[in-house]
Amino acid sequence: MEVLLVCGLFYLGFVYAQLLEWLIHKHLLHRLGKDRKNKFFAYHFYEHHKASRNNLFYDEPSLKETLSILLLLVLHLPIIIISSGLYGGIAVGALRYYYVHRRAHLEPEWCKKHYPWHYAHHMATTQEMNWGVTTDKFDRLFGTRLVYVGTEKETKDTQRRINRLNKRRSYGRSN
Repeated sequence: MEVLLVCGLFYLGFVYAQLLEWLIHKHLLHRLGKDRKNKFFAYHFYEHHKASRNNLFYDEPSLKETLSILLLLVLHLPIIIISSGLYGGIAVGALRYYYVHRRAHLEPEWCKKHYPWHYAHHMATTQEMNWGVTTDKFDRLFGTRLVYVGTEKETKDTQRRINRLNKRRSYGRSN
């Protein structure tokens, strides 16, 4: 019985981490991040999104993102007192987010195949949909899921971005 409780709490922690990912992305990184005066959160929208859109989704890893994940794990440490299983689920969810997000921006084709909602979040006309990175279940639940990958719109947008990138490269600029 105790094993089932620990497994259940682990799963609850894992799902909580996915919901936290969705909430932080939508409300902190975008809502607060659009204010350029808010330097900490503005990085996400004005640097990460800009680099992704200008480089066909590719973006280099960010120390700020790594430190933010570590900070969130430290802030959640007191949960260990309640349940190591619950904290374990949160930690695995956070580490999974970090892995998926980094790999997605280093391997755009991998992202399009396995996490098309995250690719769409950056590359579709609107960047105000598809808040989940590791899952689209909360976007489906809250009505913020936008299908983009595999559409005619994506094909046209990608060709336009390739042309723009080639033009920048011919002028010796990468951003």
